[in-house]
Amino acid sequence: MALKDIAYAMQKKLIEHNYASKDYLRLPKIDKKKRFSLLNDEQSKQFAKVLYAEKNIRIQTALMIALFMGLRRGEIAGLEFGDIDFIKGTMKIQRTSCTVEGKGIITKDTKTTSSERELSIPATLLKQLMEYKIWWDKRQNLFKERWGDSDRLFISPKGKPIYPNSIGQWLKKILEKCGLPKVTLHSLRHTNLTMLLINGTDIKTVAGRAGHSDASVTLKNYAHFLATPDKVASQKLDEIFSVQEDDDFGYELKENFI
Repeated sequence: MALKDIAYAMQKKLIEHNYASKDYLRLPKIDKKKRFSLLNDEQSKQFAKVLYAEKNIRIQTALMIALFMGLRRGEIAGLEFGDIDFIKGTMKIQRTSCTVEGKGIITKDTKTTSSERELSIPATLLKQLMEYKIWWDKRQNLFKERWGDSDRLFISPKGKPIYPNSIGQWLKKILEKCGLPKVTLHSLRHTNLTMLLINGTDIKTVAGRAGHSDASVTLKNYAHFLATPDKVASQKLDEIFSVQEDDDFGYELKENFI
């Protein structure tokens, strides 16, 4: 029975109560979308400072990738050295590693077609990756068969891909050293994208680096961080169109508007 039919029946005194009204229904509570957690400018710098001093090069490199590239944890766990072009300074994101109950770790394609992307690597991270490759090669020669023929950046002592959750545990250790609030690995992704927007990177470029299917997805989630660039834009307009008090044209313009 449609709502208009119920209203008609009540009008004709055919029924006493509208049991479909909000007075009788217990609707599920819908939580408002929580804003994601991230590190602010000062916290990011503090995090980076502690990270640069980290002695465990695996932890150091994995978290630097998260901070500098804004990758998802499965994308980090799925990275292979073949994805990195040390000459061009680029990184291809073309697979993700995840844990499936009953099957362990599996490798699959990226989240969406747009998630498969090629990104420029910041110089600081590129240098880190070069040093990490040297360390990785030495480890491979040391463990030989036990290391296996995996090309993954991050593998277990048995030569198998690491659990993506391991990277989150590494983050937890660094945050404790920093004395920073507990945030997730995905928070570093949000931090990366937010810092790009705040510092003037256009939304289309940010969307491309994030692997979002459309810039509107990025805009929907990060629009509130564009407030600072908007204020700067307002100041720029003021500089362009403002007139000096001793400018005759300025006074003439004011008179025309009176």
